[in-house]
Amino acid sequence: MKKSLGSGLLGAAIGAGIAYYLYGTDSGKAKRKEITKMAKNAKNKVADKADEVSEAASELYENISESMREKYGDLTERDPKKVKELAGRIKEHWADIKKDIHDTLSE
Repeated sequence: MKKSLGSGLLGAAIGAGIAYYLYGTDSGKAKRKEITKMAKNAKNKVADKADEVSEAASELYENISESMREKYGDLTERDPKKVKELAGRIKEHWADIKKDIHDTLSE
């Protein structure tokens, strides 16, 4: 109990110090702007990279899907309708994954 109380007080003291530095000093306003700008730049870079990765993964996924359709779509023991349905379900699933990746990295 004493250890967690001490840790809590230390955390509060650090938080107060940071708050004072950012809001209680003349240079605080400039630092806040700088931190905000850096955070926005970092977020934009991450979102751009996420889009690049997502697009590359999507293209790879499409190539694999097409390859699978070509390889297994013409086999006589397979129902072509079922193969097309499976390919469609796979594509639908990929769209959800791509959206989840984008949403997560854009937050």
